[in-house]
Amino acid sequence: MIPSQPEPPRSRAERRRARDVTTIDGDVEQLELDELLAERADAFAARVGFDPRASAGRMRWCRVRPQGAQAGREVDELAERQLMRGGRWLA
Repeated sequence: MIPSQPEPPRSRAERRRARDVTTIDGDVEQLELDELLAERADAFAARVGFDPRASAGRMRWCRVRPQGAQAGREVDELAERQLMRGGRWLA
């Protein structure tokens, strides 16, 4: 019998604007602060105005790998709202 692998932590991000809704589901990988490439960490810090590497507290990076994405506005769009499934783009 092959031992099963534990499921990775999951994340869901949703953005709502008026009637538009976008939802992204993904697997989360936690990284220690020194595991992320310096250029990516620098880009993050420049973009959000905060550098967790300078924090005295215990922090980690979270890398989200999208596995599913949906977008829609009206009820008539529900049938075609799935844009990504299983990490593969459908649209």
